[in-house]
Amino acid sequence: MEFNCRRCNGTGTYLAAPCVICDGDGKIDLLDDYAMSHLTVATQNKLTGLIANEILIKIAELTVKVNDVMIKCNEIHDDLPGHGH
Repeated sequence: MEFNCRRCNGTGTYLAAPCVICDGDGKIDLLDDYAMSHLTVATQNKLTGLIANEILIKIAELTVKVNDVMIKCNEIHDDLPGHGH
């Protein structure tokens, strides 16, 4: 997962020079140990909240899909001989 660099605000430059945290591309990958280690604790905490929010959104989306599949399965089951209306 990538996010806009908090130091350069996603511009890739900081104090008129390429940002050393994001290597000038304006993005930080969560797997980039160097960049992550240079973020403030407040920024790391904010990212933790953003990541948790993304995970919860995906879970909610999956829940809707699973419920849709379950409805379809129940409809198929109800249409089987001897199980329906």
